[in-house]
Amino acid sequence: MKIDCKLCVELFSIIEKQRKEFEEAQIKDRISKLEIEEQKKKQKEEEERIIKENALKKKAEEEEMKNRRESLPVEPDIENPNACELAFRLPSGKRVSRRFLKTNTIQTLYNYISVLNEKDLKDETYEISQAVPKKSYINIKATLEEEGLTSKVALQVCLLESDE
Repeated sequence: MKIDCKLCVELFSIIEKQRKEFEEAQIKDRISKLEIEEQKKKQKEEEERIIKENALKKKAEEEEMKNRRESLPVEPDIENPNACELAFRLPSGKRVSRRFLKTNTIQTLYNYISVLNEKDLKDETYEISQAVPKKSYINIKATLEEEGLTSKVALQVCLLESDE
């Protein structure tokens, strides 16, 4: 039996080429798997970062709400001559009322509204106003007395238009 060297070299060359291609394919598969694992790792880290960020944000909001609750002055007695009773109509239609001192600021009213846990009432999404005479209470540093809120007054809490 005669062996053709040219054919052997050609077969060996083909086998060697296939082996190299196979090795290259294995390397590409490993790289691809590593890239996928890295991508999954980054995605998981991002999800964990978002979860932590949201938890910190929620904790900060809860702390702010706690501070607002604690900053609310004690409701004055009904007989206190320096007290005024304010009734609020909320966007939900619900009505709430409370007595405040005439020396309290408008900020106190906003703090009171914010701790009611009403849906859609977040900072800067609403304003407190009076229908008759038409007036918005936006100067948060002014006292109730300076703004003319010295007796029983009906106010409304109006949602502001969103820029979004």
